[in-house]
Amino acid sequence: MNGKILIKAMAAAAMLLGYHAAQADDSATWHLVTNDGQQVAMTNVAYLLSADDDATFAVSLKDGSLINGVTQVTFAKKAPSGIDANLGDSQIAVFPTLVSSSLTLSGCASGTQVEIVSLQGKVVKSSTVSGSDATIDVSDLAAGYYLLHAAGTTVKFMKR
Repeated sequence: MNGKILIKAMAAAAMLLGYHAAQADDSATWHLVTNDGQQVAMTNVAYLLSADDDATFAVSLKDGSLINGVTQVTFAKKAPSGIDANLGDSQIAVFPTLVSSSLTLSGCASGTQVEIVSLQGKVVKSSTVSGSDATIDVSDLAAGYYLLHAAGTTVKFMKR
């Protein structure tokens, strides 16, 4: 019985957040984040499935696919650039969120290799960090989205 009440409450929260994500005035959107770090825009979540005798549940997406084995979800509001302030276990921070001339990396180990990759997969810039903080000039990049790879961390940023 408690499992049914919990799943109904979770489904209600998912629907409310999905509604608010669709109605938001700003361009940030709400995402469901699973215990293993998978992130799904709330506008893509259909409902949550649970059985009374199972400690896990599934997230059903509007495209018909499932994320199985979920034990916990949280919700996060994401900026349109896709940069998340919490980069998981990494101590690397990348800012600003929207960049026009240069990116700043903080918390890198000296010697860290940094690559900026276009969404087509082409490495457009690479460098090696010489201290714990680094500035990367991106003024020569065309406007658009890019991926920054550093120390096992990948961050999506937007060049304007």
